[in-house]
Amino acid sequence: MRARALLSCCLLAACARRPVRIAAAVSLEPWLAPELASFSAGHRGTEVEASYGGSGALERQVEAGAPIDVFLSADPEWVDRLGAHVRLAARAPLAGNRLVLALSREAAARVRRPEDLAAAGLHRVALGRPASVPAGRYAEKTLRAMGLWDPLLPALVYADHVAEVRAWLLRGDVEAGFVYANEAAGFAVLPLPRAPPVVLIAALVSDTPRSREVFQYLTSRERASSLAAAGFLPPE
Repeated sequence: MRARALLSCCLLAACARRPVRIAAAVSLEPWLAPELASFSAGHRGTEVEASYGGSGALERQVEAGAPIDVFLSADPEWVDRLGAHVRLAARAPLAGNRLVLALSREAAARVRRPEDLAAAGLHRVALGRPASVPAGRYAEKTLRAMGLWDPLLPALVYADHVAEVRAWLLRGDVEAGFVYANEAAGFAVLPLPRAPPVVLIAALVSDTPRSREVFQYLTSRERASSLAAAGFLPPE
């Protein structure tokens, strides 16, 4: 009994020392990184680590057993999928966003509205992979709603996450790309009235006192001002 109690204490101590691990949609990094730095400054006993990627890829990692405590998704669908396989301790809306079409300077001269895409003669239009990147799924839904998916298929190139779309635009590797509004600074931007609403969701995967503390910190009303400053919208 004494040995078993000692083992339990050792396991609890190891869990207490382990960092709280967050898997977050890459579009959240400009907001999340400074927020976690602020949290760590005020909570010296709690170490927090974050990894970033496409929400779908992250969900599959968590579902497969990756040691993640908090999951921040750019699409509620991926939280729903995770919840079908893993018991989630809590979930909460985090923020909203908007999908926009970012254009190179040359493309902006030919594309005055989204409907011009098919006739503009563009050769490379970037979006995230619809099967794993929420921004890509939103983009596909938008193009299909506008009747542009099939005409644009030969020009579409697929990224692993929305930050990669932005990087391609910055380097001039693509002429246009679907990104979130908070990541479109520096580009000519066209709004997409037919794009579906973007809702970012936080899910508490591992319900420990420290992971719940981080979850509550990130989803509290006090984060509204920093989310707005980073270009996000209030959650719908």
